[in-house]
Amino acid sequence: MVNLDSAQAQEAEHAALPHAFLLPRGLAPRPGSYNIQLTPFLQGKRGVYELDTGGHASIGMFDWGGLHLRSLGARTAPTTELIGIATLARDGPRGLSLLAIAGAPTGPSRDGHHSSWSFLAGLAGHWPGHGWGADALLHYDFSLGHFIPEVSLIRKLTKRCFAVLEGSATIGNRPEIYTLPGIKFALNRSSLIGLGYRFPLTNSRTFDRQIYAQLEWGRRH
Repeated sequence: MVNLDSAQAQEAEHAALPHAFLLPRGLAPRPGSYNIQLTPFLQGKRGVYELDTGGHASIGMFDWGGLHLRSLGARTAPTTELIGIATLARDGPRGLSLLAIAGAPTGPSRDGHHSSWSFLAGLAGHWPGHGWGADALLHYDFSLGHFIPEVSLIRKLTKRCFAVLEGSATIGNRPEIYTLPGIKFALNRSSLIGLGYRFPLTNSRTFDRQIYAQLEWGRRH
């Protein structure tokens, strides 16, 4: 058996953690790694509910960067995002990255959201610990003039069970803040299932609640 030094051991432990429900990791995946998430959910607003499906795929392409494709809802989200992530600094499993995001208009225009292409840029970071991992993203939407911070914390509870807590906000003329507590269970080394509940913390909101089920699978290096 190959002996791992502390940095390698920490990175191996970090790789075993699941991804957040919605956030991309703040550090580019290693070359050859990928992660795919399929997320059916129920969205409710003012007593009206509709089913939708979101998804997220990421792939490590180079030592310095990779790509993400993210949809927060095929029917309810106005855009699908192509996210390029480039590493600015990396120390094992922790680091800081630069984000460039293009949002393609794949969904309906609602409540003042985009009906055309959107472009965003920002910074992201990932910080691991013993049995936990945290991500933070801050990007600026040039189309609407909004700052969008996103954060997540994942904590290992047992060998196969993980707690997830996420938060996101849109900071502009009408700030919106959302939180998403959830739980994920590992089926095997490469796949997990998760359940989550997302709700707003502000009176200004796009929806009243979202109830998530998620299937996650991938390959990690």
